[in-house]
Amino acid sequence: MLTIVEEEIVACNKLLDEVINQRNKTEKANKDFRDIQAEVENKRQFSRELLKKEQIISRQKQSLEERTQRLREKHKQRMSEAEKKYTALQAEYEQILEERKEIEKKAADEKTIYNETLTKCADLVQAWNKEKSEIESEYKAMKDRIEGYHQEIRLTLEVQKIHLVRQYKCTE
Repeated sequence: MLTIVEEEIVACNKLLDEVINQRNKTEKANKDFRDIQAEVENKRQFSRELLKKEQIISRQKQSLEERTQRLREKHKQRMSEAEKKYTALQAEYEQILEERKEIEKKAADEKTIYNETLTKCADLVQAWNKEKSEIESEYKAMKDRIEGYHQEIRLTLEVQKIHLVRQYKCTE
């Protein structure tokens, strides 16, 4: 009987070892399960944090995209205004260049007229001086001729006076 009891004790010990072994496996499995659950919870927490960060980044991205869009529109508007100003300034510049060309042409024409007038004045002064010189020469020649005529008349009058005086003396 003892052998049966011993066998049963050995069987119980085996069973107990098996139970302990199973219990250890179960505890290890539970520990692994808890570790996995903790890891899953950590990953869920990390995932939630990532989701929050993603939402924050998404909002920031949307905000930045809106800001970028506003800046692009502002830039586009400024470029359009600058282009209009440039076009207006270009037109004004071309008009000023055209006016400048006209003024330069007018100045050149006036300078030509001025030079022609100076030349004509110089020619007129030269002609006037020549004519004056000729007139003065003629005047002097006429004056000399008139003087000559006066001399002749005086001489003639003297001669006539002498003739008259002689005639008068002769008649007396």
